[in-house]
Amino acid sequence: MAEMKIRKLDERLVETFRARAWQAGRSLEEVLRQLLTDTARDRRRQLIAELDELNAGLRDKYGELGRR
Repeated sequence: MAEMKIRKLDERLVETFRARAWQAGRSLEEVLRQLLTDTARDRRRQLIAELDELNAGLRDKYGELGRR
């Protein structure tokens, strides 16, 4: 697995996530890892939905292509 270090974060931002982690009974690292994972997953889902919508529009316009 990769590691990453982020410098020059505002201390208030860090404290916000520390508090969130403490309230959830989790580590700061775990909370931030989940946030990054969820953000990437949400973006992927959004792109898939956009491609599905584009595909549906093309299918409506040009019809279904047969498979060989």
